[in-house]
Amino acid sequence: MSTDKKATPTGDKSTIILPVFEFDRPGPEMHLRSLAFPPRWITLLKKAWHQRGKPSGWNLPTTSLIELMSSLDVHILGISRNIHDEHWIRAYRDVDPTVIHIAVATWAATAVTPDDASLDWEELLDPGLLRWQDEHLVLAEWGTRANGTADVSPHTYQLLPAYLASTVVDQGLLLGGVERKFVLGPLDPGGPRSAVSWPPEKLPGKKAGDAWWSIEIVFRVRTVPGHPVPRVHATLGVVRYSYEPVVYVPGKPKGVTLWMFATQGALRSKERPTLLAATAGCYKVAGEWAWRWNSRLARTLGNLTTRAMPDPAAVLHSPRDHHPDAVGDGLAAMAIYRNGTKLALPTTEEAGDDAGKPKAKHFLHEAGTGFQPGDHIEVHEELGRIFKSAGLIAAGSIERRKSTAVGDRLPRQQLPDQHYHLELWTQPGDTLDALLTVITHEKGLGLEPGPTQEGRLSFTGDYGLSVSLHSIGRLADGISARLESDDDPAASRDAEHATAERIGDIIETLPPVAERTAALVEIDKPLTYLAQGRVDPYKAIKLGFLRSGRLPQCLHPIRKQPDPAPKATQPDDGEAKASKRKEKADRRLDGTQYRPGDAKRAVLAISDSLRQLGRSAVPPPLPGIDGHFEVTGIWLEQRGKQRVPIIVTADRTGAVRARLVDIGELTVAELPAALDAGHGRLDPEVETADRQLAGFITSGLDPDATHDRLVLLRAANIRNRGWRWLQDQHITRDSLVLPGHKPDTRGLSPADLPGLRFVRLREHDNDDEVPRAFVSYWDTKDDDPEPIRRAARTRGVFPFSDWVFYGIAPRSDQAQTPLSVSKLDPLRAVDARKPGYNSNPLEIVTAFLQPGDAPLDWAAYTQSLRRAHLHTDIATVFPVPLHHARLAADYLM
Repeated sequence: MSTDKKATPTGDKSTIILPVFEFDRPGPEMHLRSLAFPPRWITLLKKAWHQRGKPSGWNLPTTSLIELMSSLDVHILGISRNIHDEHWIRAYRDVDPTVIHIAVATWAATAVTPDDASLDWEELLDPGLLRWQDEHLVLAEWGTRANGTADVSPHTYQLLPAYLASTVVDQGLLLGGVERKFVLGPLDPGGPRSAVSWPPEKLPGKKAGDAWWSIEIVFRVRTVPGHPVPRVHATLGVVRYSYEPVVYVPGKPKGVTLWMFATQGALRSKERPTLLAATAGCYKVAGEWAWRWNSRLARTLGNLTTRAMPDPAAVLHSPRDHHPDAVGDGLAAMAIYRNGTKLALPTTEEAGDDAGKPKAKHFLHEAGTGFQPGDHIEVHEELGRIFKSAGLIAAGSIERRKSTAVGDRLPRQQLPDQHYHLELWTQPGDTLDALLTVITHEKGLGLEPGPTQEGRLSFTGDYGLSVSLHSIGRLADGISARLESDDDPAASRDAEHATAERIGDIIETLPPVAERTAALVEIDKPLTYLAQGRVDPYKAIKLGFLRSGRLPQCLHPIRKQPDPAPKATQPDDGEAKASKRKEKADRRLDGTQYRPGDAKRAVLAISDSLRQLGRSAVPPPLPGIDGHFEVTGIWLEQRGKQRVPIIVTADRTGAVRARLVDIGELTVAELPAALDAGHGRLDPEVETADRQLAGFITSGLDPDATHDRLVLLRAANIRNRGWRWLQDQHITRDSLVLPGHKPDTRGLSPADLPGLRFVRLREHDNDDEVPRAFVSYWDTKDDDPEPIRRAARTRGVFPFSDWVFYGIAPRSDQAQTPLSVSKLDPLRAVDARKPGYNSNPLEIVTAFLQPGDAPLDWAAYTQSLRRAHLHTDIATVFPVPLHHARLAADYLM
């Protein structure tokens, strides 16, 4: 894709393209082999399961079985979550019954009856009951539900993505001017399937050898409320592999996914090139911790292939020995890299840097995540070319619409005569000066300094601010404890114990406070503590200060940047070089020695501290709404098995109130301490938990009220746990079924719920239920009429239908990667270092409005609430007040 800057724009930048396809007719037809789970096996397994004391209503733990089965054979196309399904496994051809038999027996021994070694499941389960059958079906098959949404056949979710990924593997794609080869990604039991570029791309490393990564295109079948046709999302992404020894993997319990591949086929015959996934964990064997295959895989891996299976510990410790280039026709194995994983630097130097600080021994992956919009558009167009013959066409573009009642940005009003108290806990250095500078700077907070009272600095403006100064001292030192290590997970317990001691130390050291107080604490960057061999004190500071009656915020150090000395003019210096030097010298906040980016960090840290104290914009109502008006957000946080529903409400008085399921009304400033103290949790194993959750969500709707109110709710979690009506298949426009009731219950009308407006929100996430969005238009040069395809960024509200909208926020300050960057161009391999930034729409479903309401106005109002903040100019993922609830949930540590 060309990006010549001399071109003159002639295209429309207010239209978005979604990387989505739709079928213009059902199809294609396919012949497969299918296998039923033997009913006799089910009877034996359920009997043993219930003899363990499990209630009769509890299902077998089949999730782990599906994960195991998906790793067994590259010919498996889909696995049903329902073991009673007559087509439990679908495959291109028969899979060896011995492999399936051993896998199920292993799962039964480890998941169904782990405490009863007397049961020999290989003996109990008769392999002769496994019988493959022919099956003929239409891959893309659907009907229409009562609410107008596509009723997609279950097998379409399972099988269609694999078919499309296989098409990419068979035909390849012309990307960046080069034919790219792909292999099938591992089977996902949920249905998604990917095509992965192979062999992996190589990025010349700065810190180590070549960094490895692949292009991945993931296919998923999705629906949109009220839309009668299923949609296929084709999402472009980056897969990164560990390429130096892995020394730390984040998360508990420790786990890693390995992808395996054999050029000549992993099984006993020639096959479509396919990656096989398996998981490994850190287990204690003979008194020592080591990486081992997942226990349910240990006895089945040997039946997968005639090739020698790699040792997961060897793959993690010597990844280059298992790269496809190193194994030839053998079995290659690549550990999937995930954010936070630390790789060992290939050096034994112990010396420090020029400043005397110890050199870091670890580093993070050098390839950036994501692609830029131009790459996404190129892949989308190429997929459209190869899918056309199968009846799959690109979804239509969507034009931006502007509301006449709501502008791009709501007026950000704040309450008058408000006063806040802030403590600054800093280290020796420049950070304190930077913070005090931005408080009064016209491009900072813009407050006027006042008199010092009782040792506090005071500032006035739109609000009053008092500031007390403190030294953080040793409380921000790295915590002395063994760092978490994948070779010694017990070290994490030492770190937790030492962190708890530091929390206690903070509580004992901090003086009591008599008023609501925010604390801004300066701490070093995580890599600094890592280089010192110490534990990052971030968690201890957050909890210690919170439990001392303060609302904490952390800030990394800020340093002054002296003006560079002017260089002597050289004979070959021109205006361009002189201008570039001047631009670099002037890159400071006016009248200071701080870079604008550092100054903005200081402003955001102070502003976010004030947000925690309750400083928030007053939400203005839409034109035509008079009197009492509220905006309520309902959020469900899932932490382990516990559910934590949070309701936050803002009204025209400026008050922002919160509620938890076991506590009455709170201020948002009181919410973090309540969550840290254990309030608000629901245990799903308690019989009344579901009723409590449904009742609490209903209270957020306030069904007995008559005043004007807008309720915003994030669909994730709640739709499957407390309110099934939220699901695409059930949600019906202006016919609301309350939580706790069956979705087919008669819905309530606007006349039944006067004043209520309800909007369901769904963000773009890893499940890709909401697609990304891109702008593509044509340019022509002044001297060349040949049009050039270009990419751009946009913002605004884009109507998908009369009641479903996509809200796109303005580009954030972090999105600095030039649009010209392309990871698809093989001649620009170094572009892979840079992260990609793309528009991630927020799906806005105006599900319930009052007579006379314009859905576009309420969608635009919801979108504008994403920028209705006083603490940041950056649009947040969710609108006020859901954003408050999301941030408060961070204290569920």
